[in-house]
Amino acid sequence: MSNGNLSGIGRVACIAMLVTLGTTGCGSEAPAGAKEVVASSSLALTTEQRFNVSVPSGLDFRQTAVGAAETLQIGDRTQIQGATAGFAPVTNVGNVLSDFGVSSQVGAVTSVARVALHSSARVNGSLRSASTVSQDSGVVVTGGVTANTPLGTPDLSTWKIQFPQSSQNVTLTSGQSASLAPGAYGAVTVYQSARLSLRSGTYYFDQLDLELQGNIQLDASAGPIIIYAQTKLVYRGNMTGSTPDKLLVAYSGGLPVTIIESVFNGTLVAPAAPVRLEPILKPLERIDRV
Repeated sequence: MSNGNLSGIGRVACIAMLVTLGTTGCGSEAPAGAKEVVASSSLALTTEQRFNVSVPSGLDFRQTAVGAAETLQIGDRTQIQGATAGFAPVTNVGNVLSDFGVSSQVGAVTSVARVALHSSARVNGSLRSASTVSQDSGVVVTGGVTANTPLGTPDLSTWKIQFPQSSQNVTLTSGQSASLAPGAYGAVTVYQSARLSLRSGTYYFDQLDLELQGNIQLDASAGPIIIYAQTKLVYRGNMTGSTPDKLLVAYSGGLPVTIIESVFNGTLVAPAAPVRLEPILKPLERIDRV
């Protein structure tokens, strides 16, 4: 969920669990190899963060794959799919715009803002808007369109958590691997061809930077994995080894989050940041709006 923009191409899966995010720190570099790194933090030094997530009245935010509170932009060819099968619902409680790109596909749409559906966009379910709905050629809405109908006051879910401070950074370069124990860390960076292993528990990262072709291997056999990121979240690689109901990534910062040519299987919560799903296009490839 995001209070900013979401666009591009990718897949976001929702799960029936939502938690929150955060972290802090700075520090030292982790060694290469598979040895587990144990968090070094001071529980006496914490930062409190409050999270607010809004959805249209009567909807459960835990069942919403993508939600916005200002502008919702689903980019050309983007598909928003559910955790198991089919397409997942999207919402927007903002009053600016909900924009669906060329050949995009989503589940049911509920939007306070006006809705624009571009050429060959497909809504697999109903479309409800408190404002107007415009449709270009080839648009399909399988469940019917309801426009200019008030949706009521949005439902607000709010919670707060404490972020422990840390002075331990972890950087993995090409070919390196490491395993982190649950706990608090500073800046965690996984570069191309590097592998970071995480297991069941809660992680607090000040910054999490997963670069292109970097990999985070998840072991959720003993329970969910909760990843809090406080000031920066970059997601260009892949997280593998878990199921959608066992992963939460929550981000409290305001810098944009970009998911590039990746499948995200879990819940992403970013109440204060724009979230962008972006493809890597082939040379000379482009999509023209009709």
